[in-house]
Amino acid sequence: MVDFNALRARKGTNFSALTAKLDATGQTGGFKKDERIWKPAANKDNISSNIVRLLPIPYVDEVAVSEGKLKDTDLTPMATIIKHSFQGSNGWYIENSLRTFGEQCPVYAKDGPLWGIQKANGDEILKTALKKRLPSTIYYANVYIIKDGTNPANNGKVMIWEFGQKVRDLIETANKPKFDTDTPFDPFDMFDGANMILNLTYTKKKIGEKEFNVADFSTAKWAPQAPLADGNEAEMERIWKESHSIAEFYNRKHFKTFEELTAKYEKVMGAKGGTGSPAKPKSAEDMLKEMTSGTTEVKAAEIPSTPAPSVGKTADAPAVDDDMAAFEALMAGA
Repeated sequence: MVDFNALRARKGTNFSALTAKLDATGQTGGFKKDERIWKPAANKDNISSNIVRLLPIPYVDEVAVSEGKLKDTDLTPMATIIKHSFQGSNGWYIENSLRTFGEQCPVYAKDGPLWGIQKANGDEILKTALKKRLPSTIYYANVYIIKDGTNPANNGKVMIWEFGQKVRDLIETANKPKFDTDTPFDPFDMFDGANMILNLTYTKKKIGEKEFNVADFSTAKWAPQAPLADGNEAEMERIWKESHSIAEFYNRKHFKTFEELTAKYEKVMGAKGGTGSPAKPKSAEDMLKEMTSGTTEVKAAEIPSTPAPSVGKTADAPAVDDDMAAFEALMAGA
C-alpha cells in the first residue's frame, strides 16, 4: 500500500521522472473535455488572475505501480500528447498521433513528400494547405487551484491543467534556469516547489478562418519556493490523494493503430473508390494536383519517391521553415 512516505521519498525527483518518460517515448517537447480539465479563462475585462500549484506524480498512479498495473517507468507528473486536428473534403481528422510514442504517423508519411515539393517550388498555396495539418502538442498535469480569479468556484480543487508550449517552457526553466544566479527546483514538488502566478491578458488572434481569444503568458512567473499548504502534511496528503491519473493519458485505447489512422486520413482527404468501397490511397501527384489547382502543375517525374515507413519506426519530420515552426507553436497553445 502506498502512503504519504512514498511522496516524501520522491521529493525532488518528479522532474527527472518526467524527463525519463519523454526520453522513453522519443519526445522533445484526443482526450474529450471533461469537468476535470482546467484552463485559465478571461473575465469581462479580458484578463485572468490565477495562482496554481503543479502537483507531483499522482497517488493513483503510485498505487497502480504497487499493484502491478503500471511499471515504475510509466510514472510521470505530466503527459505530453501530440495530436492532429484538421478538416478535409470528407470531414474532420481529429486524432491523437502515434508520434506521442515516437512512432510513425500517417499524416507525416503522407504529407512528407508534399513538403519537399512545396520547398522545391516555393508553392504558397500548397504551403497553406499543409500548415493546416501540422500537429499540436498538448500537455496535461495535475494542478491545485489556489486562486481562479475568473471562476472562484474552482478554488481549492485538484484539476487537470491542459496547457501549451509557453507554460511547458516555464516549467523547464524552473528545473533548468537560464541564469546561474537562479536556484533550480522541481516545479512539481509539494515540499520544495513553488506556486505559479498567472496574471494573463487576452487578445484576439485569427487562426485559419476563425478568431480565438489567446492568452499572453509572458508575465507568468514563479513565486518564491515554499511548501504547499504552508507545510501542513495532512493537507498535502489529502491534495495528493485527490490527484488524477496522468499515466492514463498514455493508455493505448486512446490511440488508433497506424492502419486505422491511415484509413481515417484517406477517408477524410477524399481517397475513396466509391460508395461502400474500401479506401484507396491517393498518390502524391493526385494530392498535389487537388490542393494546388490553379498553380503550376508538377510533373510526376519531379515528385520525390519516398518509401513508406515501417509501423513503429520514427521517421524524421518534414522540414519546415520558421513560419511553419511559429504556426505550430501557436497551435500548440500560447
